[in-house]
Parts: sequence; C-alpha cells; structure tokens
Amino acid sequence: MWSTRMLMNAPSCLFGKASLGELAIFSGGCDSQGKILSSAELYNSETGTWRTLRSMNKQRKMCSGVFIVGKFYVIGVIGGADSKLLTCAEYDLARETWSEISNMSPVRPNLRNDVPATSAESPVVAVVSNQLYTADYAEMSVRKYEKHNKA
Repeated sequence: MWSTRMLMNAPSCLFGKASLGELAIFSGGCDSQGKILSSAELYNSETGTWRTLRSMNKQRKMCSGVFIVGKFYVIGVIGGADSKLLTCAEYDLARETWSEISNMSPVRPNLRNDVPATSAESPVVAVVSNQLYTADYAEMSVRKYEKHNKA
C-alpha cells in the first residue's frame, strides 16, 4: 500500500528525478498549464520535507535524472519553445549550484533535424559504478558516456 507524504512545493510532470540515499531531486518538467519549468526540489525521506533548490539555467521537460559521484545530472530533451537541448544540467549538492555541460546529451546520432522535439522521448539512462550509459531502442544499442573526453 502507498502512503501519502508531503506534497511538492510546485507540482509538475515530465521531470527528471533521481535518488541518492535518503535524498531525491526532481527538476524541470511542466506545470499544470504545460509551461516548461527550470525549477528543482529536493525531498528528504528521513525528515519527510521538501526544499526548493535554485532553478536550473535552462527549462527542461521529458528529461532524465541521475546521480554520479554525488552530483545530480538532468539530461535532455526539450527546452523552451520545443527546442532540443544538447546540454545537460549538473547540480553540485555541496555548493548548491547548477552548471551546464555540453556534449552530454544522448541525442541519437541519426535523428533527423525535421523531427519535432515534441516527438522525442525521455533519455533512457543508467549509472553503473559511477559511469553513465544510455540505451537507444531505435538503434538497438547501448552507449557509454566518456566523461574524461566529455563525449
């Protein structure tokens, strides 16, 4: 059975999310009117409380979230005005700051430019031993992010 916890400060959908220990971060997404968000919230399961974080530098929806080496990453896909985002947002928990990382988005290399961003899906990502992987169902492939090459 599911139990009800405290409600988010700003409810949304299509957000990126991930957990690390007792913490979970939810970022981006859309509000109830469909506006793409740059907001982020942190949930602490031990205290049952939500805390609003600084907003990301860019709006994002249909995104994925992961933790790698204590930092939270928001990956993809659609920004404001349905533009495709090729950057990712990195949140440093210790410094409480956001930064942009280029060339980290797992955009399919063969995706035609005339395909509307609204037809894109959230990136399918996983972290194994602090290494980021993405799966592409259309290409039937798994790719590894080479963080030392930023590619």
